[in-house]
Amino acid sequence: MADVSAVGLSIRLTASITFPNGINLTSFPEDGDNGINGNTDIADNASGLNGDLITWKKVNGIEYTLNIIPNTEDEKNLDTLFQANRYSKNRKAVSDEITVVETNPITGATKTYKKGIIKSGAVGYQYGGDGRIKNKSYGFVFEDVV
Repeated sequence: MADVSAVGLSIRLTASITFPNGINLTSFPEDGDNGINGNTDIADNASGLNGDLITWKKVNGIEYTLNIIPNTEDEKNLDTLFQANRYSKNRKAVSDEITVVETNPITGATKTYKKGIIKSGAVGYQYGGDGRIKNKSYGFVFEDVV
């Protein structure tokens, strides 16, 4: 029987300028997915005029999402990373190169996502009609994974 529990997931994030020593992330909400966003296309295809299949390989960035519980140390750290890398009028952003090491909570196996950037995040909080602060979601894209 395969155990697919995600309890105990841990993420180690290193940002070359903002967090060169790295930070550990463990404050994941119950209603947000963490990790890669679906499948990454590595090839494409077309058909020639007479029906010949034409194929080619291609390179795509690896999309990655972290959902974090609001008002936690993890959320404060990711907000700091997001704000440091966000341009605005009269403010230059840093250019962090990000590495994420994800540890499987059951097997202990790791995946290392390399040469990435932070791509998206919330600039503030969103308050739900149910009286709850919504979870913050941060998007990343990486060049490679090993």
